[in-house]
Amino acid sequence: MTLEEALVAVWRGALVDGAAEVELDGQRFPVRETPRKQLCEVDFVFEGQPLRGLEQNPKTESRWAQLAKAGHKVMQFLSAGRYIGNVVDGKVTIYGGRKKSGTMRGALEAPTELPKDMAQERRKNGAPQKRKGLQ
Repeated sequence: MTLEEALVAVWRGALVDGAAEVELDGQRFPVRETPRKQLCEVDFVFEGQPLRGLEQNPKTESRWAQLAKAGHKVMQFLSAGRYIGNVVDGKVTIYGGRKKSGTMRGALEAPTELPKDMAQERRKNGAPQKRKGLQ
């Protein structure tokens, strides 16, 4: 099973089927509701890495929230507290510019950052800033 297949399986089980648990490679993972926002959440393991699937909160200001507000089924996926991708209506987006990694290796690579002096130079010249952790 590829990373993309695993993300779609979790998305489908939690948001489309409304299942109480999701099965991946013979393991079962419970679907919970977050205490404050009542959003679906699933902690699962893929290739030895703990991941979390979290239903998109439609009350935020992101473009993903706009899709959720419009009735699309949107789930964000995190690893070690960092967003690695999402699934919208069955379509996978892996963050970081990789389309089809197939494994966790591609999704978990840290984004490259400019050295501080180069970043400061870009700000002086009016270039748009690159936020840490986003590409």
